[in-house]
This record gives sequence, structure tokens and C-alpha cells, in this order.
Amino acid sequence: MKMLANWILVRPEPWTTKKLGSIILPDSSREHYGRGVVVAKGPGVWLHSGCQIPIEMEVGDHILYFKQAAIEITYKETLMHTIVEKEVLAILKPGDFGELDKHDVEETEGETTDATDN
Repeated sequence: MKMLANWILVRPEPWTTKKLGSIILPDSSREHYGRGVVVAKGPGVWLHSGCQIPIEMEVGDHILYFKQAAIEITYKETLMHTIVEKEVLAILKPGDFGELDKHDVEETEGETTDATDN
């Protein structure tokens, strides 16, 4: 799958903790915000001036995004979300979700799905 413009394909991940660093996340936030791994991304947006603004995320990055802005699709029998880059709130680093998620992030870093197959 080849993503176009500023669209991103994300494999959603479950919430396994109630804290983001020292911030406590209420249960209602899990309905509004998703976290996942970038599986594929478009090249970015072209401006009228002819300049291209590339997408800041890389394939394999863990992100926090607005779940309501995501379009759910099934790709290779896996639930995925497609989102526009502006709906991404943050690129997450290992440990951003506490000790439980530090292990989860390190495990999944090498497991990105190749979504560029035709």
C-alpha cells in the first residue's frame, strides 16, 4: 500500500497503563486518543510554490493521535488506522508510558509491517 500526500497508516496499540510520564490519563482519554506504530507514510504535502513539506514521522515511530480522526481499515487481515499528519499529537519515545510500556515499545520497534507491497 502506498500512502499519498500527508496520510499515515498506523497499527493501533492497546493502552496498557494509566500514566503518560507523570500525567495520569483518565479512562475517557482512551476513547479520544489512540497510540500506535507508523506502518507507512506518504511523501508529504506540496505547496503552490513547488516546495514539499515532508512528514515528520518515520516508519516504526510510536505516535499519539486523535482517534476520532482515524479511518479504520483492514490491511493484510489487521485493523489499521489511516490519519492525516496534523492529527498526530506526539512522537513517543521508550518510557513515555511508564515502565510497563518501555518494554512494549522496545519489543515492537523491529516489528513494523511492510505496507509498501503492491
